[in-house]
Amino acid sequence: MRVFRISVALVAFIALVSLAQAQQAQPTLPVPSVKVGEMAPDFTLKDQNRKDVSLRDFRGKQNVALAFYVFAFSPGCSQEAKTFQQNLQKLEASNTKVLGVTMDGFFANKAWTDQLGTDFPMLSDLGGDTIRRYGIWNPQTKVVRRATFLIDKTGKVLEIQLDKEALDSINAIDACERHKLKR
Repeated sequence: MRVFRISVALVAFIALVSLAQAQQAQPTLPVPSVKVGEMAPDFTLKDQNRKDVSLRDFRGKQNVALAFYVFAFSPGCSQEAKTFQQNLQKLEASNTKVLGVTMDGFFANKAWTDQLGTDFPMLSDLGGDTIRRYGIWNPQTKVVRRATFLIDKTGKVLEIQLDKEALDSINAIDACERHKLKR
């Protein structure tokens, strides 16, 4: 009986240690450094056609749905870009411009957007400076966290959608509606 109790205690101890190690092994996701209500950091990045695009260009004119993509050509990011393209008219009806951002070069972004048939700007943040300024670079996995920042005409962040929520552009459209973004 004593051997049985020791065996059960040992198995329980090993299970607890294994669980603790598994929880430590999971990467923690970065928390955006830009918060709702704050001014979105400005940037100038090249789009897929090598044209400079700055966030300040939209100030006073249009709202911006700033979508950060993990990798060009990946299935999830491709689906996300396609849904933004499919819903572009709804976003434009709320005077919202879609800007995509990847850490891929503009040549890769050009090939990707041509393949997908998307026509909104896909910006290249090759060194990741903008991604780091928004606080969505994950140093453990060495990739950007999927995120969409809804920015109003004044440059203020109205909403931040992360991970699965950012995957579907319908959420960005709903956010525009919630915030009553109009022309």
